[in-house]
Amino acid sequence: MKIDKQMLLWTFILLYVPIILYSIMQIFVNSALLFIPFVIYMIVLSILSKVLSKNNYKMKFIYNDVISSKNDPMNRGSIIKWIYILIAFLILFIFIFFDFLDDEPGRTIFYLLLFGYIFFMHCITFNFENKKG
Repeated sequence: MKIDKQMLLWTFILLYVPIILYSIMQIFVNSALLFIPFVIYMIVLSILSKVLSKNNYKMKFIYNDVISSKNDPMNRGSIIKWIYILIAFLILFIFIFFDFLDDEPGRTIFYLLLFGYIFFMHCITFNFENKKG
C-alpha cells in the first residue's frame, strides 16, 4: 500500500478544510446561505485549476490528481470498489447502532469522517492494483 502524501496534503488543504469549516459553521449558524460560498469556492477552484493547469505544473497536478476523479475507488477495480463500499457502510452502521446520528454533532462527525475516508481513499494505491499508463 502506498500513500501519495503530496496528493493527500493538497486534498486536505483544498477540499477537506473547507468542508470542515462549512460543517462547523453549519452547527452554529443554521442557515442554507452558508452553502453558497462553499459552492462558489468549489466552482472557482475547478475553473482556476483547469485554466492555470496549462502554464503551471503545480496547478496541473492539482487539476489532474486532486480535483479530477481519475483516482476514484469506484473506477479502480472490483476489489477496491467493494471494500470501499463495505467500509463506508460499516461507518454508517456504527453510527446508527450507537445512535450518534440523532443529534447535530453526531451527524457532523459522521459527515466529516465519511468525507475524510472518501478523500483518503483517493490517495492510496494498493500493491495488487494494475496501474495503466
